[in-house]
Amino acid sequence: ELLKDAEFYALGSKQNPKGGAVSSILQELYRYVIENTFSKLKLVKPFPGDIRREIQNTLVADDVSQIGLDLNADEINPLASLEVEKFITLGDDTGRAITAEDIVKRFSKRPFGWNDEEIILIISRLALANKICFQMRQQEVPLKSAYDNLTQVRKRAELRIRRIKQQSEANLNRAAKLFKNVFGKNAPDSEKELFNIAQANINTMKKKLDGFANKASTGHYPGVKDIDNGRVLLAGLIEAQSSYQFIESFLANGDDLLDFEEDYQDLENFYETQFSTWQKLYKALTIDFDRNRIALEKDESAIAALQKLESIFNKERPYRDIRDVEPLIESVNKVNEALLTEKRTHAKARIDIRIEHVTEQIKAAGAVNSDISNKALYPLQNAKKRVDTLQGIAEIHQEITEAATLEEDAYELINKFIEQQQTLAEQKAKEVAQKAKRAPESVSASGIDSESGDYKPTKSEPKKVAEPAPKKIVSIDTSSVMREVNSAGIIETEDDINNYLAALKGKLTALVSSNNKVRIK
Repeated sequence: ELLKDAEFYALGSKQNPKGGAVSSILQELYRYVIENTFSKLKLVKPFPGDIRREIQNTLVADDVSQIGLDLNADEINPLASLEVEKFITLGDDTGRAITAEDIVKRFSKRPFGWNDEEIILIISRLALANKICFQMRQQEVPLKSAYDNLTQVRKRAELRIRRIKQQSEANLNRAAKLFKNVFGKNAPDSEKELFNIAQANINTMKKKLDGFANKASTGHYPGVKDIDNGRVLLAGLIEAQSSYQFIESFLANGDDLLDFEEDYQDLENFYETQFSTWQKLYKALTIDFDRNRIALEKDESAIAALQKLESIFNKERPYRDIRDVEPLIESVNKVNEALLTEKRTHAKARIDIRIEHVTEQIKAAGAVNSDISNKALYPLQNAKKRVDTLQGIAEIHQEITEAATLEEDAYELINKFIEQQQTLAEQKAKEVAQKAKRAPESVSASGIDSESGDYKPTKSEPKKVAEPAPKKIVSIDTSSVMREVNSAGIIETEDDINNYLAALKGKLTALVSSNNKVRIK
């Protein structure tokens, strides 16, 4: 009863609580004290679930849309977020370092009285919305690594929180328009998302340009200057660490980006779809057609196609002409193949003649069934097969020249065989002669029977006519004979003619007299 009749004071002011029950009176007075001591307590609505898990989910999210966060929604405590943001901005503007612990202390006292974890959740949401960033020991702290720094009191005192400058609405609109023109798609609504997606696209472009540069360094390829300029331009944008810096640089380089975007489309198309065609062009001009260039230039259609190919090859930006490369290469290739077929046919015919000559000499030497036949003919037969694989007219001519040497080598093998056979024949003849000398000059040799003493006629076998010995083939170089009689190798007078012919005749006579065949080189 006394309490009902008493006067009540709170915070120095007289109160007139309603209600008759003491508990109701006290509850109303307590509410008055709390509301007037912590006038901004009502700005925060307590999070209804596991607040620590919500803090973790917020920090590891890539953007506000990932967790469905609307910073203007009532349950997100927008007015409380604004208070925290203003406090951080004031610290930045006055040059005072603000830590996470400073913020917790500030807003846990009156007139706020907020719960520590509610304050940390507000900080996390501001960071996710790209309003603030974290630093520790002059180094940026990624949101995904900030949880322990925010929740542990000791680390919280070292975690500096800074405001991130935000672009004006006008600049964001300009950046969105530029984004669409450069990347060919609509820009996201938020500054942070625009920054993240634009940098991801630019990083992709930069990596592709790096790959194009590596390819271009292996030979003669177009666009090297454009690639280098693009790499420098994009590298400058990639260096921007914040959305504010990035958009500043993005807008400042807008004209260069728009110009480069056209070049980039050409470069991307070339190095990803036309590169193999260019390699064919490079190989055709520097290898396939270059080795037969002199012969190809004698054909009007081939030289016209070659000149067009060279024109494309030497253009600074040949991208729109590359579709003509393969038809032009095919045009020249037809002429080239016709030339090669003609030269190969001629070369094989020449080698066949040499094979025929060697085969005849093998037969004459009686070496058909010996290893000599294989050893002498195989290199020439192999040379004939090799002609079909050669792509250069000069190489085919060289094969013809080398076939002459292979023919000489074959004759040397056959000559050695003939010499060996002659040596064996001489040895056999000596053995027969020695046996004939050792045989006794008996009566039987005169036709008288040694027992009866009667004369018996003997049958004489007709002697086999000796087969003519096979002849070796000896090659003679007429120019070497000339140098023997005239070191200058020049004929000027009739005496020079007579001397040369006499020397040549002497050589030929000596060789023929020695049972040789002479092959004039």
